[in-house]
Amino acid sequence: MNTQDKIVFFHSASTWMEGRAVEQLKRAAELPGMIAAAGMPDLHPGLSAPVGAALLSEGVIYPELAGGDVGCGIALFRTGLAAGKFKAAKLERRLLAHLPETPEYEFPAQWPAWLRRDLGTAGRGNHFVELTGFEEVRDPVRAETLGIDRRNLWLLVHSGSRGHGQALLERTPKGGLVPESEPGRKYLAAHDRLLEWAKLNRRLIAAGFLAAGAPFVIAGSRGTFSYLVEPAGEQSRNLWSAAHGAGRKWNRQGTRSRLETRFKPENLKRTRLGSVVVCSDRQLLYEEAPEAYKNIETVVDDLAAAGVIRVIGVLRPVLTWKSPKEGE
Repeated sequence: MNTQDKIVFFHSASTWMEGRAVEQLKRAAELPGMIAAAGMPDLHPGLSAPVGAALLSEGVIYPELAGGDVGCGIALFRTGLAAGKFKAAKLERRLLAHLPETPEYEFPAQWPAWLRRDLGTAGRGNHFVELTGFEEVRDPVRAETLGIDRRNLWLLVHSGSRGHGQALLERTPKGGLVPESEPGRKYLAAHDRLLEWAKLNRRLIAAGFLAAGAPFVIAGSRGTFSYLVEPAGEQSRNLWSAAHGAGRKWNRQGTRSRLETRFKPENLKRTRLGSVVVCSDRQLLYEEAPEAYKNIETVVDDLAAAGVIRVIGVLRPVLTWKSPKEGE
């Protein structure tokens, strides 16, 4: 098979293609053991091999064709940020003041210590971290299957293996390697390890980025304060999570039996903070009384003392609406 027959291009006539990139792809296709080559629409020249190409070889591997950024890729992560309410300027200021911290992680035992360096960082060049939203969904059925919700923002992480891939390339013998040879086995093992490294790196980047600027509310019970807080310190110890609210102290039935003899329903529609409770369900009015919940101040203080959160502000209720019974 001649070289031309090995190569398939996937660009149209309207896509500009630099001649030097095409020549690099042709030379790569002529290497011993090369079976097929594919030039993608993003094909462009690299240092010694084209970027934007896929090459299939048999019996020989070519580290220089893989290049120095082993594991370069893009990952998309779902966030809980509402697209309509998100203010980019606020996050910009927060990130300028405090860069995202890299979460702690359990380092794989089989990895050498030098691979710890740079985890959780995207690096320079064309790598980036981006909050993005879906402008258009062209396959609604598939999108629904994947859980894509256009109301939320998503986090896009583009990163590779930082300088580790280039270091691997520099210490690998030049030219083709037989996979079964000692140099071939060493390269493939290191290559696969960097693929894992790059995937873990993207997850850590996402976790650090999202933890860097997402204030949230720890809700008190009806008639108590709530707290606007933000993550503090590294978040792996608490699995990037915090308390949802005060947490119940009494179960629902126990709450009703305790409070029905002490308070009339009208008494529970005004709180000690002066707020109003709107609830047409008498049973729910008792079950969700403030007395049923733990002390919200203690919950928040515990998290702050543990270094998990920082309190930004305290919220005072004005009116609380409780849902009526199902069907009403």
